[in-house]
Amino acid sequence: MKFVEWYAKYLFDLYKQDGLTESMWFLMAGYADGRPSLFRWSVEKTGYDPQFVPPHAINGRHDVVGASTHGALYFVNRHNSVDMNIEQHIRLAHFAIYEATTQDVRLGLPVEFAVIDRQGCLQFTQSDLPKIVSESEAIAKSFGKRFAKPGPLIDLEVLRSSKRGQPSPLPSPE
Repeated sequence: MKFVEWYAKYLFDLYKQDGLTESMWFLMAGYADGRPSLFRWSVEKTGYDPQFVPPHAINGRHDVVGASTHGALYFVNRHNSVDMNIEQHIRLAHFAIYEATTQDVRLGLPVEFAVIDRQGCLQFTQSDLPKIVSESEAIAKSFGKRFAKPGPLIDLEVLRSSKRGQPSPLPSPE
């Protein structure tokens, strides 16, 4: 942790020295003490002076997927399992981010990955995995087909006739 704290402060000093003005978020990953370790910190521009938010450990397996607090995290969290292998985690993460890039301007392609284990850090992009891209596209199409499935699943007339289906009267302004 001492190295992470030193490095975070070093980057903050560079930030100030270069006169940067935008907020920035950082992620450091490695393998220590027999397990993967992740740390996150930021420099947040609020007002005139940048505020340094010190490093903290990330304990969740999905915390680094997608943009911070992005909805893709919920999808990954919902479908994640400790029984999944690395390839299955990559497939899940790619699908969640790939889909999010079609809707959120904060995200862009290509999707980038890092796998950190005892053998080191392996970094790659989706262009290294054309089968993963094809599978994500096929999954997205199958989702759409599921929602467009014909057949009466909802009877609006029954809903309207029930008490829950009645519109609530609007309050009168006083």
